[in-house]
Amino acid sequence: MAVLVKSFAADRYERLLSRRTGGDPVAMAREDVAIRIRVHNAIRAVTGDGGAAPTPAQLNAGNYQKHHTQFQGLDITIVNPRGTLRTGVDPGGHEWAVSMANDYGYIRGSLGVDGDHVDCYVGPCAASEFAYIVHQRRAGDWTAYDEDKCMLGFADEASARAAYLLQYDDPRFLGPVTVMPMAEFKAKVLATRTRPQMIKANSLVIFRKAFVQAYDRHGHSGAVIHVNAHSTRTAPAHGAPPVLSFRSGASAPADFRGYVKAGVPVGVSLAEIGPGSATWPMISAYARSGGDVFVDSGAFTAFTKGQPVDFDRVLGLYRQLADSAKGGRLHFVMPDVVGDQAASFDVLTKHRASVRALIADRHDALVPIQRGQLSPSASWDRVCNILGTDDFTLAIPSNEVAFDLDDIRELFSGTSRPARVHLLGVAADKAKLGSIVKLIHQLSPSTTITSDANRLRAKVGQGRAVTEESARQRSVLADDRWSTTDITELMDRVLEHTNWLTPAQVRQLASDLGVTDPAEQEAWIIAHRAFGLADLINDADGNGMMTEHAVRGLFAHDADRAVRSGARSAAITADEKSEHAQLDLFGA
Repeated sequence: MAVLVKSFAADRYERLLSRRTGGDPVAMAREDVAIRIRVHNAIRAVTGDGGAAPTPAQLNAGNYQKHHTQFQGLDITIVNPRGTLRTGVDPGGHEWAVSMANDYGYIRGSLGVDGDHVDCYVGPCAASEFAYIVHQRRAGDWTAYDEDKCMLGFADEASARAAYLLQYDDPRFLGPVTVMPMAEFKAKVLATRTRPQMIKANSLVIFRKAFVQAYDRHGHSGAVIHVNAHSTRTAPAHGAPPVLSFRSGASAPADFRGYVKAGVPVGVSLAEIGPGSATWPMISAYARSGGDVFVDSGAFTAFTKGQPVDFDRVLGLYRQLADSAKGGRLHFVMPDVVGDQAASFDVLTKHRASVRALIADRHDALVPIQRGQLSPSASWDRVCNILGTDDFTLAIPSNEVAFDLDDIRELFSGTSRPARVHLLGVAADKAKLGSIVKLIHQLSPSTTITSDANRLRAKVGQGRAVTEESARQRSVLADDRWSTTDITELMDRVLEHTNWLTPAQVRQLASDLGVTDPAEQEAWIIAHRAFGLADLINDADGNGMMTEHAVRGLFAHDADRAVRSGARSAAITADEKSEHAQLDLFGA
């Protein structure tokens, strides 16, 4: 009964949303909150057990009844169970409401540097090997830390990110994510009770809390618990945010798939892929799952070849990807002319409407700046004026037209500084660019830094990691190369489908089944186009013994290709996991 009611309520919620009054975004947000509460109350009226709300004294003491659970030996108190509704009012007076997609609470016996318990979300994967700590950003000041949320019970980083984003209405809350093995996480958490300084290990802010807004917690029983706004002690700064490194050069399906399985940020280029490529649908699917995908315009590749770039086409493809990645966030490199500052401003001005539309849809716009008549800080101001916002990532060249340390110092010398900086096309070399990262962190500790680096280039070749692991994986998969190909489906297609095989493939199949006369083979081709090959194959091979062997031979090349692709993906995934290089390329 409860399941049916909730299903109906979800449908009702979507219908009510579709009837909202347009126009004022604040009014729409308030109407959205009102609808959520109406639907939640309707569910509660039918399925709730009418439990009593806690008394004011219990609320103040925090000793009202809560749920408790265990996760891999950690005792956890669940403050907001999965499926309950949490509502409140933000500092601007706007109401908000969110349905809890996972259990939310704190780890008992823990003590963060702020003196409070360590908060966490608990997902469905009881055997997860890693904890994922989200360094949350502050609403309204997206350059600053707010607090940290620990994601437990999630299969991979992409799942943890997706679960986190379900609880927030703006993806900008999601800051860098620290990936930590569960054994290390448990040791740190359990040691905090007597040794809270251990959470400072590796110069990372692991657990940190901030000002908590007042909110109402709606329980399964129907009780409404009001939690007053409160502040906790401010945690000391333990280091700058880590650098998020996209693994670029992953436009091939096998490469992209390998990085996705490793759960790391990945990068592709429109110079190498398009809507017809096998990688194309993977991009939006990974983004929807919470993965980070960097999409390059291909401008630098065109620059090296002396070719122009059709930015109308590029932005049209960006829009296709954005529309297919609803709920996800993609990182798009915006139009520029490599090495030409004035021309870059002109092309950005021409396409500003498209750029602003992507920003409005909460995608990350990476806007490159070039050296030229204007200084780096003046270029930053100019781009802000062109777009009418500073809600974008400033992209800094790192190759032939690279900025040096003096350029970086000048960029951050003004009163207005970029909140997000991306280092374009860096080499996977800590020594080469570590000084730039360190300098940015010194000049502007709250600035988030991302980068894209082709890591594969240094790992492919005789005796190198990915190549050697690919060979090992192929030797394993080759023992049963048909394990990656459905032979039953192939047999059905060969027998029953029309106009599916090429004429050359039909001739080869007929020959393998003993039909060698060219005229008869031509009859097979005509039959395949008209009504399929089932009758002819049955006549040639009544017991079917030869047909499966012939089909395997016909598609042996495809099976081998699937093996090579699978081996390459597995090698990339294994290499990423062996390095534990989930986030920070430079170790900053």
